[in-house]
Amino acid sequence: MESIMFKKFLSIILTIVLTVIWTFQPNPSFSQEMKRYTIAVLDLEASGISQSEASFLSQHLHAQITRVSTSDNFKNTTNIDYTVLERSQMYQIFEEFKVQDFACASDSCVIEKGKMLAAQRIIVGSVGLVGKTYSITTRIVDVQSGKTLSIADYTYSGPIDDLLTTGIQKVVNDLFFAEKKKSHKKVYIIAGTSAVVIGAVLAAMQNKSDGNPEKPGNIFIKIPVPED
Repeated sequence: MESIMFKKFLSIILTIVLTVIWTFQPNPSFSQEMKRYTIAVLDLEASGISQSEASFLSQHLHAQITRVSTSDNFKNTTNIDYTVLERSQMYQIFEEFKVQDFACASDSCVIEKGKMLAAQRIIVGSVGLVGKTYSITTRIVDVQSGKTLSIADYTYSGPIDDLLTTGIQKVVNDLFFAEKKKSHKKVYIIAGTSAVVIGAVLAAMQNKSDGNPEKPGNIFIKIPVPED
């Protein structure tokens, strides 16, 4: 009789666990309506490198952001649809407002330029050289609230060429897929916690079936959690 009750209890636990995992699993096909934003990419602020180098890296950053934000991988894993403003379009608007600096440092500058461009979100960043170490820092900012939605950086020692081949690609991927990583990690944590509960129930059932309620039952379940 007790064995039957344990089996029913286990069945309930499994149902709850599967329901929770299904609920929290990131799946854009079950998300709410598609969220559409116009996003602008400002030039990178230069520190320790020439303006021409910073401008060339900014062009590459814009190209990578356009590529990633319109890729099937990004569209299939989020409910966000970005329209990336062209650089020539941004410069034309800035000329109308007599703006000569196409980069930004302060939040007030980000919000001001975002409103000029009629963009809901804006990407700003900086690139610099200290000694022999290059660094790129970028972030996505919500223009209306001024809140930073995601941030990414890359630091390394070596030739500047690596910023083009590796650095910019990495920060762009980190910017756009940060939320996806967090969602997947949440599912792993939920699955791991659920496995512990199920293991405890199975151990208790095994002890009951052995006729020895004092005998400890150990079940080891290893759930991999992805790194940030």
